[in-house]
Amino acid sequence: MLKNHHHRFLLISGLTVIFLLFFLSSLIARPDFNVNPKEIERGLSVSARRIPLYITNNGDGEDLEWELEIEAEVDGWISISNEGGTVRRGERDSSVVWLNGGNLEEEHVYAFLNFTSNDPTRDEFTVPVAAHTVAYPRIEYVLPDAWNGGWRLFDMNLVFPNGIFWSDDYSFEITVYNPHWRDYHDGGATVEVEDMISNNGYFQFDPTEYSMNHNSSRRVTVTFTAEQIGQNTAEITSVSNVWDPKELFFRISAVVSPVFRMGTQIPDFEIDEDSDEFLVADLDTIFVSSSGDVDYQVLISEGLVIRIERNGEFYLHPRPDWNGVSEVHVTASIADSTLTDTFTVWVNPFPDPPDSFSLLIPADSATVHPSEFDTLFIWESAYDPDGDTVTYDITITPVEMGLGITWENLIDTSMSTDIIGDVMNLEAGGMFSWYVVVHDDMHEVASRLTFTNYLAPASMKKLNYSPSDHLLVTVFPNPFNSSLNISVYLESPDRLRLSVYNMNGRLVTVLNEGNYRSGDYDFSWNPLNVASGKYLLRVDASGSCEIIPIILIR
Repeated sequence: MLKNHHHRFLLISGLTVIFLLFFLSSLIARPDFNVNPKEIERGLSVSARRIPLYITNNGDGEDLEWELEIEAEVDGWISISNEGGTVRRGERDSSVVWLNGGNLEEEHVYAFLNFTSNDPTRDEFTVPVAAHTVAYPRIEYVLPDAWNGGWRLFDMNLVFPNGIFWSDDYSFEITVYNPHWRDYHDGGATVEVEDMISNNGYFQFDPTEYSMNHNSSRRVTVTFTAEQIGQNTAEITSVSNVWDPKELFFRISAVVSPVFRMGTQIPDFEIDEDSDEFLVADLDTIFVSSSGDVDYQVLISEGLVIRIERNGEFYLHPRPDWNGVSEVHVTASIADSTLTDTFTVWVNPFPDPPDSFSLLIPADSATVHPSEFDTLFIWESAYDPDGDTVTYDITITPVEMGLGITWENLIDTSMSTDIIGDVMNLEAGGMFSWYVVVHDDMHEVASRLTFTNYLAPASMKKLNYSPSDHLLVTVFPNPFNSSLNISVYLESPDRLRLSVYNMNGRLVTVLNEGNYRSGDYDFSWNPLNVASGKYLLRVDASGSCEIIPIILIR
């Protein structure tokens, strides 16, 4: 029993192997049907025209079995000599197509030769036939020698053997012509091409509209922009007065390769010191990449501020008050590849204006007594970034008169208050305003504020004055030897700043700066390495300012 099962298993296995071998051989040794010509177009006359039609078997084993039928709307003008046959491997068969105008009333007629075969890849095949009894335009074309063996398929990669790369533009010429008809001594008709287009946006034509007399040609430029990686194929057609099925039709193919390369270089720049930020370049055009995933890096450059947006826009500007030469290195990286571009930025020196500054004494809204004319007008010294020598102009204007006097080109940051007598009546007193302007060789900058003060009449006694009830300041002892005690009263929470200036308006030190609640606060100044002399204690809070002269005695 087991033996019979064993024999049955062997039999089934053998039959399976034979079936698989037969199946594989049918796939490998298959026929390959081809026909030539693949289309027929002729002018008709009263005598029949003979056109041979060849059927070939380009396969690698099995015989080709083929059959042919005619499909025509108008009978009698077309016939065939052979409706089918068998073709062995590497051989060919034939059939003759006969075209006869006879008493045909139609000016042009069509037919289709429909083939069927046992070719598994092309079991059906059609050859269009067109014929006419009058002179009619034709349209044909000649492409560069770049056929890839396929029917009506033009391979651009054969025209451009060095490769077709993403984002580049390519162009070539095709020749479209209207051939002369041998059958008519008076020639053919003029071709009118209304439009020549592709079925996608990759291929463009110039011109797209034109006309051609019989036996003439026209060159058409084809432009291709490689915008998509990989295979790009377009069907090219024309709309014209050529009768079907002989409209212009072919395919163009291009395999586009990815790229990562330098498209151009960033130029060198020459800018002025303190220039505004500007766009250097779009790095996506400097470094061309088909992947779009590029990482940009810039080495930190001396004196420059660098910024790169996500869209590849590259900006820079010089740091404040910096000038000189800076070399910039930009790298672009993708996967394992890196590209670098280097350019130079020259930043030309440009004169800077002096910084703004504040007035110190007398404080804004303070009363000035004629008996205190040993007191001075004092303002901060202005800092010039370029180190230029600066001078000052002070202008004092009586409020009621509106016409002031200016003292120009002062070197010091102070001036005796007795100059008020040159612009005001000391006996009557009154309101006056004053401000200071600083100059260098090219610029002038006014003090941050203009102070307004009251000149007490000569007969008025000196009164204690506080610019603001919100801020009360007392100091003791004054003069002092080693330590100055400072008491400050804040009526409400505020930001408080205590600073000390010398009599030339230069800042000596900032004693304290911060936010405080309302109340009393005590501070002290213990100056070290500070020479004996007069100084000014300035206390700022909520726009109020008190300036108190202090004297250090060693």
